[in-house]
Amino acid sequence: MNAADMNMVRCPVCNLNKCEGTMQVLDARHCELYLENKFRDGTWEYEDLGSHFSNEKLDTAAAAIFNYDYIDSPCVKNILNSKSWIRDRTNLLPKGCFTPVAVALSSNLKPNEGLLSRFQAMRDMSRGGQIVSVRITQQLL
Repeated sequence: MNAADMNMVRCPVCNLNKCEGTMQVLDARHCELYLENKFRDGTWEYEDLGSHFSNEKLDTAAAAIFNYDYIDSPCVKNILNSKSWIRDRTNLLPKGCFTPVAVALSSNLKPNEGLLSRFQAMRDMSRGGQIVSVRITQQLL
C-alpha cells in the first residue's frame, strides 16, 4: 500500500437538502496502480467482498487497512492502537492516520439508526488476481 484517500461524502441514500447522512470512504492502493491503463480508463472495477450492517446507535465509525506481512512493525502496531487515531467524543471532525503499510480513519457520529459498512477490492487479473486496491465505505443511516 503506497497511497490512501480518506473522504467524507454525502451519502447516496437520498437527495434531500435537509439530510445530514454522510459516508466515510477509505481507499488504499498500490502506487503503481496509477500507471495501469486499465485503472485509468475505468476497465478495472471494485468487486464486493462483503458488508456488515449494525443497527445499533453507534458513536464512532472506524476503518483500518494494513499489510499483514508487517503485523509486528511499529507502523502497524500504531494503527492497531486505536487510541492513536480516534478523536475525543466531543470532536466530530474525522481523523486519519497513514503509514507506508497501514491506514486508518475514524469519525465521531451524530445520533443515527445504524451503520452500513461495505468492503471492496480491485484485482489485477493479468497478475493472477492480485489485489491492487481496497475500499471500505461506512454509510450512516
